[in-house]
Amino acid sequence: MADVDVTPNEITYSAAISACEKGQWQVATPLLSSMTEMRLRPNKLSFSSAIRACERGHQWQLALKLLSDMFQSSLPADEVTYSAAIGACEKGGQQVIVLSLLNTMLEVALGQMAPTTVSIHGCEPIAVYFAT
Repeated sequence: MADVDVTPNEITYSAAISACEKGQWQVATPLLSSMTEMRLRPNKLSFSSAIRACERGHQWQLALKLLSDMFQSSLPADEVTYSAAIGACEKGGQQVIVLSLLNTMLEVALGQMAPTTVSIHGCEPIAVYFAT
């Protein structure tokens, strides 16, 4: 069989990162970093998939860093991206950050009902604190 020289592009990287969404953040984040090393611009799908991998891997700090990197790349976050970041922070017990992200999301008029469920669960410890 002949050797074929295939150079990865934004689509192949995004697909690989998306395959890591089940919590393989240790694979997803280096793939995202290598995109810029290859002079490829990560897109919204690349970032969202990596953030989702961080959420499922309980890596809230890394999820927030990737969200910040996404904003610095002038890419707008959508409800999927915010929901993943909110979910990561909720799993990490970061209710204040959950509320902040929810507020930011609502300010840019992204949210309908989907992220509200995540946020309500994330706010439960705050409600218990104020109720006692």
